[in-house]
Amino acid sequence: MNFIVSSSYLLKNLNAIGGVITSNPVVPILENVLFEIESGNLLITASDLQTSVMVELQVESKEDGSVAIPAKILIETLKNLPEQPVTFSIDDQNYNIERIKGKDLHLAGVVTDVEHKQTKTGKPFGVLHLEDYHSSFNFYLFGEDYINFKAYLTEGWLLHL
Repeated sequence: MNFIVSSSYLLKNLNAIGGVITSNPVVPILENVLFEIESGNLLITASDLQTSVMVELQVESKEDGSVAIPAKILIETLKNLPEQPVTFSIDDQNYNIERIKGKDLHLAGVVTDVEHKQTKTGKPFGVLHLEDYHSSFNFYLFGEDYINFKAYLTEGWLLHL
């Protein structure tokens, strides 16, 4: 799924629904905003389980799709970009945001907490809590990603992703 939108237009709309985006929610998916594209319209939804807020905006897209995107990371990234068209390229296999504006995404911070868990079906996964000077983020690693990067899930490490 690929789409193009103005950075300031997207940030303005994310700020409009930002009041319901909570940090450290009971349900981790609530740290995300849902992007749903249909016929060139992007519907952005945020919820705190009691209140849901939606905004709709026009984007340049040739395909429909949906993806949940971490709200804090997206808003902080957009705040640091000048006014320009932003291209999102999202891998349909694992829903990773591969590129924004033709640039690879880079994050850095200290690992403040790590959780090694199992799904209901017994498959291992991990939660990495990464913190920088401005915010903290949770990353969930499943399947091969968890197996390949489990060694980096060490509290106190400085990571550049």
